[in-house]
Amino acid sequence: MKTKFACPRCRSVLNPGEAIVLAVRVGDARGLIQLSPEPADYRYVCDDSFGDHLQIGDEVDFACPVCCEDLTSPHSEKLVEILILTPDDEVHAAQFSRICGEHATFVHDGRETRSFGKDRSRFDDLTFDEHDRWW
Repeated sequence: MKTKFACPRCRSVLNPGEAIVLAVRVGDARGLIQLSPEPADYRYVCDDSFGDHLQIGDEVDFACPVCCEDLTSPHSEKLVEILILTPDDEVHAAQFSRICGEHATFVHDGRETRSFGKDRSRFDDLTFDEHDRWW
């Protein structure tokens, strides 16, 4: 079984293939975006008509493409939260920046947090409670 990524609200799988698929909005522009499942890979794919609206520094709204619920993290309004469902049946949380061009990702397993990206220090005050659970 491969690692799956899921919506923390409805638990729908967000990576039916290799990429994570999310609904996004910048201003009035809406679209779908594909993200890499690797925490330190900040490449993305989206339709050119939506990509034309993305500018470095834009705050992007992310939502589940299944239930349409907002994916803003409860730990910081500047982050998005999705779940990681491991092949060992563990549930972790992945948080990443909502700011276009900002490279910061955090993976929390209930005990420790791993951080990735050149901009991760901007979130030095980010803390997870050791009892945070996503199941």
